[in-house]
Amino acid sequence: LCVQAALSLQNAQHVANLSALSRRNQDLVEVLERRLQDLQELKMISMQNLARGIAHEINNMLAKIKGGAQSLEQSVEELRDALSAILRDGEVDAEELSYLVEEGLPATLGGILEGSEGIAEIVKRIRGFVRLDQGPVQFTDLNEDMENVIKVCSSDIKEAGVTVQKRFGALPRVECRPSEINMVLRELLRNAIYYASRGDESPASGRVLVRTDVVDEGSYVEMSILDNGPGIPREAWKHIFDLFYTTKPEGSGYGLGLSECYAVVKRNGGTLSVEELLEEDAADYRTRVVLRLPTRRE
Repeated sequence: LCVQAALSLQNAQHVANLSALSRRNQDLVEVLERRLQDLQELKMISMQNLARGIAHEINNMLAKIKGGAQSLEQSVEELRDALSAILRDGEVDAEELSYLVEEGLPATLGGILEGSEGIAEIVKRIRGFVRLDQGPVQFTDLNEDMENVIKVCSSDIKEAGVTVQKRFGALPRVECRPSEINMVLRELLRNAIYYASRGDESPASGRVLVRTDVVDEGSYVEMSILDNGPGIPREAWKHIFDLFYTTKPEGSGYGLGLSECYAVVKRNGGTLSVEELLEEDAADYRTRVVLRLPTRRE
């Protein structure tokens, strides 16, 4: 009887333990389901934000094309009138014809071409965005990559009226996915340009500095991007790479976003952070974003 009682108690304890484990498993399933739902909602929000930003930029390019087409229509009408006058009266307004041929038409066609190239660039960026994980790992020169990014962002720089300075040190080639890192560089530079044009000083005084160097006894290359914009409050430093965290107005831009930039850099073995300004920069700049990448992947 004692043995049976002990076995009964033991079985009861097992049943209780299994019941408790079942409840914990059910709770875990419910938590996972909620997390999955949250992730789906975040994914939808991310796609909506991306779509809004893309639509905004494409509309800007289409506005250039439409404006150029309207100007072209007007120029063709003026040219038609000039040719009619020549046929009718035998008189030529050389100054008007010269302006149409040498300035009016080329400027109009240039605007249309710029808009078309802008849309092509947007499509190229989108294709690169959706294929982030397909880029091969290879050695690349970060100085050269940033030079190319500055050229790609030349229209942003010109429109913002800021000055971009470079202080490149001699760097070893780093092993990473260049297609991913180039997109990160472009996003960081565009952010710096955006905020430099919105500092306390006049927009024409906006400044961005890109500095590169070797750190940690040659184990890492470091790229610092500084701007003299309004700055980032210290309490926001820990949130700046959070998903969807931004201080920009809604629809003011699109791209990887700093949270995605952080994930890409981490995936390439590096770090991305907002750090204290060096003493030599404190008088001229307000924000310093630092990218570090290992010279070799483990």
